[in-house]
Order: sequence, then structure tokens, then C-alpha cells
Amino acid sequence: MARDRREDRYDQKLEKKQMAERALRHRSTEDVEAEEDAISKAKAEREKDPDKYRLKADQTVGRNDPCPCGSGKKYKKCCGSKE
Repeated sequence: MARDRREDRYDQKLEKKQMAERALRHRSTEDVEAEEDAISKAKAEREKDPDKYRLKADQTVGRNDPCPCGSGKKYKKCCGSKE
């Protein structure tokens, strides 16, 4: 009987953990739309003044620096992840 209670508690904890992981994987529609709006605004700003966002040959972007594409994300999460 004590073993059954322990197994039940373990199953409950496991289920809570799995639900939390699923919730982190799924983003809300509002979050996705807000991100798309921010990216489109950044692209429009970049098109207005492309020289402002152009990298010089001797400049390098650090992993934690803002991405030069203007998305507002860190380089490692944006264009740096494509390399």
C-alpha cells in the first residue's frame, strides 16, 4: 500500500513535469504575431538606412551582441544559429 502511494506521487510529479515541458514548447499566437511585427519593423528600419547596419570587414559580431539584421535578438539566437 505504501508502495502504491509512492508510485502515485511519482506519477503525479512526472505528469506535472511533462505538462510544464509541453507548455514551454508551445508559444501563444500573440507572442508569434508580436515577434513577426518586431521583425518586420526592424527590416523596414534597416531598408531606410542600410549603411547604419552594414558591418565593416574588420568588425565581428559577438555571440551575445545584438544581431546586425536588426531583429532585436541576440546573434547566437538569430543569424548565428544558421551557421
